[in-house]
Amino acid sequence: MAANGEKAAGGEEQEVDFAKIPIKEAFNLLNSSPAGLTENEAIKRIEEFGPNKLPETSVNPLLRFLGYLWNPLSWAMEVAAILAIILLDYADFALIVGLLLLNATISFVEESNADKAIKALAGALAPKCKVFRDRKLKTMDAEHIVPGDILVVRLGDIVPADIKILGDEDEEEEEHPMQIDQAALTGESLPAKKFTGDVAFSGSTVKQGERHAVVYATGVNTFFGRAAALIGATNNVANIQKVMTKIGAICLVTIGIWVVIELGVQFGAYRHSCYTGEEECPTLT
Repeated sequence: MAANGEKAAGGEEQEVDFAKIPIKEAFNLLNSSPAGLTENEAIKRIEEFGPNKLPETSVNPLLRFLGYLWNPLSWAMEVAAILAIILLDYADFALIVGLLLLNATISFVEESNADKAIKALAGALAPKCKVFRDRKLKTMDAEHIVPGDILVVRLGDIVPADIKILGDEDEEEEEHPMQIDQAALTGESLPAKKFTGDVAFSGSTVKQGERHAVVYATGVNTFFGRAAALIGATNNVANIQKVMTKIGAICLVTIGIWVVIELGVQFGAYRHSCYTGEEECPTLT
């Protein structure tokens, strides 16, 4: 079965665009039929594809915050803070530590806001859905549906997975399309018209109509799941953070070179001495 892709002759998996293939071909790829799946087949498929939900990752907030203190620019500032406290320069020490914490806090808040946005969208996914199993219509948790399941989606429902809309058995000569609001996923300001053979994405909302539909992607393989995975793969590092890291690396290397030269000249050529305490180390001050 190829729920989200099919094997080519060479053995490589190719992405299948279910929006462009006929309904009959979609059923063949999914090894399904308009009657839906049996419970036994659904159990096998949930073992293969996993539950219809996004993976939840939990990161210790303290460790995440401390991570923003571990980069070249922070290293240079931390070394400066250590030197300031050794020389009992409390004003400089407080200023450097304050800047370090401010930079880490801004980055931490930005990443937390991005995570909250993803969790808010994930929380809007359908908790329940109507699905045909063993030729009977049942209401079950959306996380238990699998590719190949036949769903009933109607006005007010949140689409629980990526689906391909099937024809209406009582359809008249002129088809009445469904209206599906997918603004949260695609940014479209108005509900999109969906006809027989069109697809609808997980997380969108049915605004008009009622149809049967076949599930072709669940969980991380849905349109929303792939978008969330791409966001997570970037580690939510802001552009300003990348720029500051590069600047910090350059500063760290430059400072290191000049410190070595300065110490070599002062302690090697001029035989200066250095002791702890205020104004006891003129070379470093």
